[in-house]
Amino acid sequence: MKMLWLTAILLTAMSTMTFANEGDNHVPIDHITKWKGDPYQGSINLTLNHEHGMISARIETDDLLLVSLTSDQLDNYVSLFTDPKTMALYTNGQPWTQEHVEAAVHKWVMRWEKDQDPYSAFAIFEKKKNHFIGHIVLGHGSRYAQAELAFLFTAAFRKVNYATQAVTAILNGYVPRLMQDQYPVNLNSSVIDASYLRSIHATSHYNDTFTGQAMIRSGMSIAEDDILWGAQRFDYLIRVDQILHSVIFPDEELFNSGD
Repeated sequence: MKMLWLTAILLTAMSTMTFANEGDNHVPIDHITKWKGDPYQGSINLTLNHEHGMISARIETDDLLLVSLTSDQLDNYVSLFTDPKTMALYTNGQPWTQEHVEAAVHKWVMRWEKDQDPYSAFAIFEKKKNHFIGHIVLGHGSRYAQAELAFLFTAAFRKVNYATQAVTAILNGYVPRLMQDQYPVNLNSSVIDASYLRSIHATSHYNDTFTGQAMIRSGMSIAEDDILWGAQRFDYLIRVDQILHSVIFPDEELFNSGD
C-alpha cells in the first residue's frame, strides 16, 4: 500500500493562513526579500530514534549538526538566552532570566524524553570545531494543525548561510519524516486539538533581516504582518504540501518501495 499518510496530508493541507497584500505592511518588505540569496542545496542526513519510551533526533548538514536537546546543554542555553545582544530582536527584545531558560529547557527535554513528542528543540553545533552555536525549535503552534518555528544563534555565529541550513534541515529533512511516521502536532495542548501537521509558522522583528532572509531562502513566504511585543513583526508561512511536493515527489524510489 503506497503511502496513505501522504495522500491524507495533501488532501487536508490547504486550509491555512490567508496571505496579505504587500500594501498592508507598515514597513516595506523589500529589505527582507530583495537580497534573499541562494537556498541551501547541500546534504541533509537525518536519524530519528524512538526507543525505551524516548525520542531522539540528529540532523547533519554540510556545516551543522542539530541534536535533540538534552539537559546537558542547559549551561549553553543559559548563556544564549540571557545575552542581551543575542536577544535584542528575539520576541520582546529582552534577555530571559535563568529561571525562564531552565523552565523552557525542561519543557523541551521532557517532550523528547517523556512525552515522546518530536515537536521540540534542537541544539545546533558547528561541525568543524564542534562548537555550540545556537538553538532551533519546531514546536507547538497557536493554530490548529500548525507548528511554530524559531531559532537563535550566538552573536559570533549569526551567519545567514548557517541559519538557512538549520531552517532547511528542519523543513526539508525533519518535517517529511514526521509526516511519514505520522506524528501529530500540539500533543497534550489544553487549547488546540492534536492533529497532523498542515503548516509551519514563524515570526521575526521587521528589522531582523538575518532571521527573515534565512526563512525566505528556506522556502517560507511572508504571509502578513502585525504588532507583537510592541513592534511590527513579519509572519512567515509554509504549507506542508509545498514541502512534500518539492522534497518527496521528485524521489520516485519512495513510491516504488511499497506494495
